Formats: sequence, structure tokens, C-alpha cells
Amino acid sequence: MGLYEEFVRTGNFLFKNRSFIPLFLYVIATIAIIISPFEICTFNNVWWSMLCFAISIFGLIIRALTIGYTPAGTSGRNTKEGQIAETLNTTGMYSIVRHPLYLGNFIMWLGLILYIAIP
Repeated sequence: MGLYEEFVRTGNFLFKNRSFIPLFLYVIATIAIIISPFEICTFNNVWWSMLCFAISIFGLIIRALTIGYTPAGTSGRNTKEGQIAETLNTTGMYSIVRHPLYLGNFIMWLGLILYIAIP
């Protein structure tokens, strides 16, 4: 049962920190691209680099707006009391897309991936 308990513990950790892990991974990936000894990307095209950076920042803004303007009682917090959501959130970013945090994560990674694939 040791492996099962380890999977449960790891899964609970990842679920609890699911909002912060993409931000950490993004920083690590950016550092890896910059210090890579391989010619992954050249820094000749400044406009392309700025566009990709702006796309990633746009994803971060989506995440920040979603977290900042989510009304209380509309999202579960995975606390000891359980997932407590009194009503379904259909305002703000949630009126546009069902999972705005996932959308923000996707757009952040999209900017990074486009940067690697410089035309």
C-alpha cells in the first residue's frame, strides 16, 4: 500500500497547488531557454520576442483578473470543510469561458512555445 499512499499524497499536493505550479514551470522553462547551449532561439527578431512576451503576459492577466474578481462563495477552496460553493459563478471571466484559469495557463504557454518556434 506504500505506492498507493504516495500517489494519493502527491496527487493531493498537485491538486492543492494547481494554481501556482504553472507559474513556477513557466519561470523554469524561460530560464532553460535563455541558458540553453543549443541554438533553440535567436534573439535577432525583437518584435517577435516582444509579441510572444505580450501573449504570455495576456495569459497572466487573464489569471489575475479571474482570481481577483471571483466573488466569494462561488468556488470551492478544498479546505477541511470540503468544497464549499454556494452558487455557480457565471459572472466576469466565467461568463465568457468555463475554465478561465486553464485558458490563462494555455495562453501563457502559447507565448513561450511561439517564442521557441521563431519563424
